[in-house]
Amino acid sequence: MDLWTVASYAGMICLLVAYQRNHAGAWNASSRPYLLLNAVGAGLLAAYSVVIRQWAFVILEGFWAWIALADLSGIARKRPAA
Repeated sequence: MDLWTVASYAGMICLLVAYQRNHAGAWNASSRPYLLLNAVGAGLLAAYSVVIRQWAFVILEGFWAWIALADLSGIARKRPAA
């Protein structure tokens, strides 16, 4: 199994764990762990999609990662100053 295949499985696991934790009520869709796993998982899958030249999935996963990162940066900006 090559490195890109391992990365794709890691990305898939990140997305599935985030979905399961959200569905179970442990994390809400705006929580930091949920968004972080979505960003990492979608980013890994977007990179793998480039490698295998599946352009529709590059767009899908890239957009998914971008949204999660944008939400994460919004959370960081909302944190009160110490």
